[in-house]
Amino acid sequence: MTPHIHPLRFVLAVAAALLMLTSCADGIAADDMWARPTAPGAEAAAFYGVIKNDSGGDTNLSEYYSPACGRIELHSTEMTDGVMEMRPADAAVSILGDGDSLTLEPMGLHLMCLELVEPLVDGETTTLEMTFEGVEVVIVDVAIEDR
Repeated sequence: MTPHIHPLRFVLAVAAALLMLTSCADGIAADDMWARPTAPGAEAAAFYGVIKNDSGGDTNLSEYYSPACGRIELHSTEMTDGVMEMRPADAAVSILGDGDSLTLEPMGLHLMCLELVEPLVDGETTTLEMTFEGVEVVIVDVAIEDR
C-alpha cells in the first residue's frame, strides 16, 4: 500500500522547490536584475544586473529566455572613433570561473531583449531564465524601473 500524499502539501512542496530556484541554482546567483520601461512600439530593451558564480567550477552562460522577448543576445557597448556601438559580445565574456561575477550595466555588457513582445511597464516585472552549462537553469524576476 502506498502512502497518500495530500494534494495541497504536494503543491506547496513543489512551489517551495521552484521558489528556491528563482534566486540561485547550484551556486549561481543573479542579483538586482532590472530593465528600463519601454515606449509603445519599441522593439528592444536591455536587462541589467549582476551574475555571480559560486558553483565550485567554471560555467558558461549559454542560453537566455524571457516571455517579454522574441530572442535575447548578450551585447556589449563600446565607443569607437567617438561613436557608441552596440554589438553581440564575444562568447568568452560569458565564461565564469568559480568566484567570478558578470556585471550587466548600461553602457557596458547587457542582455539585449530583441523582438520585444509588449512594452515593459514601470513597476511591473518579467521573468528571465538563464542556462549555465553544467548547472541548473536560473530563473529570476526582472524589475521594470526607471533608473
